[in-house]
Amino acid sequence: MGTGVVRGNAGSPDVAAADRTQRDWRAVDPIGDEWLGAVITYQSLFASTEMFLAHTTDPGQRTLVVFDEVHHAGANAAWGISAQEAFAAGAWGILSLTGTPFRTGRDPIVFVPSEEGNARPHYRYSYDRAITESACRPVQFVEARGETTFRTPDQRIQSVIFDDTDVTQARERGRLRAAIECIGEGSIAERMLIDANQYLLSLRQRGDTDAAGLVVCIDCDHAARVAGHMASRVLRFRPVVACSRLHDDNDPDPANAIRLFRASDDPWIVAVNMVSEGVDIPRLRAVVYLTNRLTLLSFRQIVGRVVRTDPANVDDHGRVYLPADPRLLGMARRITENLDLLPPPIVIITDGERALRIGSANGDDQAMGSFEALNTIGEQGGVFDTGGRDANADLVACARLFIEHEGLTGTDPESLALAAADAPELRQALLALRREPQ
Repeated sequence: MGTGVVRGNAGSPDVAAADRTQRDWRAVDPIGDEWLGAVITYQSLFASTEMFLAHTTDPGQRTLVVFDEVHHAGANAAWGISAQEAFAAGAWGILSLTGTPFRTGRDPIVFVPSEEGNARPHYRYSYDRAITESACRPVQFVEARGETTFRTPDQRIQSVIFDDTDVTQARERGRLRAAIECIGEGSIAERMLIDANQYLLSLRQRGDTDAAGLVVCIDCDHAARVAGHMASRVLRFRPVVACSRLHDDNDPDPANAIRLFRASDDPWIVAVNMVSEGVDIPRLRAVVYLTNRLTLLSFRQIVGRVVRTDPANVDDHGRVYLPADPRLLGMARRITENLDLLPPPIVIITDGERALRIGSANGDDQAMGSFEALNTIGEQGGVFDTGGRDANADLVACARLFIEHEGLTGTDPESLALAAADAPELRQALLALRREPQ
């Protein structure tokens, strides 16, 4: 996240010189003639607004300003106000780029025309085009279903299954919280973790030797419990953990954890907010969604971790494992049906989008009182993808049996079930196997 300032002077770029000028500059000083360009953060722009105003209004000079991830600069917020003060009057040109063409509040994006909160682009690079041109991967969404049991703040114990469609908001919130907080044997969360790990193992056996996964958690306490469970029951070793508050003395600090994970062949990283927008780990193939973040912005940022094509393995797809919560599935369906997930590195500004705000900024962590997740029982869910294919839980279960029966090693149940969705003979073969005595 940052801005780039390019000045039309001859000579070679000198970022160090720009940095020295920014630290030492006084209002009576000229801007250094050695500048060809500089890369700064929005916070640096806020801290040195007058210096950049002097730069852009210097007679005889032309300044092009490039805003990356411009949605961070709200027109009425500190960073956006400083951007307007520095560049509105004197910049020769402004280029704004973002993969998130909206802000969750009413504050518009600085320098971006909009209508009723929707950014109006001059150019759009869409997700479906990015898939066609192999700039991004297609995505599969794998549902996890089952039964949840929890104690409400009024001390009532309730059990709710994900196939229940007519539930109150309170029961819906409790169901999701239980699904992501309970990490015991046979739980919904454990099923997601085991299935995702099996998928990574199958990819590695097929030659994608550094295929990796990301688990997104609620907070650092939750991340520590997830990592501990993965170490004891899923992986038999501790995954990499990137969290602002460490629970294990052997864990590296978050920045180093991400840096080391990116360059390693470790299979799993567990995080809360650290691996999100701006973090590029091309070898990520799977995300396990164990967080209660329910805004469209957060959901897309998390899914976006597995849409970037890996030059070392371009013929693949990303996969997201998520509880079958209607709000999460609704956002996933928007992506698969409209192909409107926008890849942050290459989208300028998209049209027709506004923030879909579901729950609070942090999802379902609003005052739950003494809510307690007691137990969950994980069950097979369905799968759907950006290619328009859809396989229900029964077909996925049949595909799993088929793979075991035939001893197949070149596929996985979800991929086989999706293939069967478009192949009637294969579909019949899968369904027939389940009807046979085992």
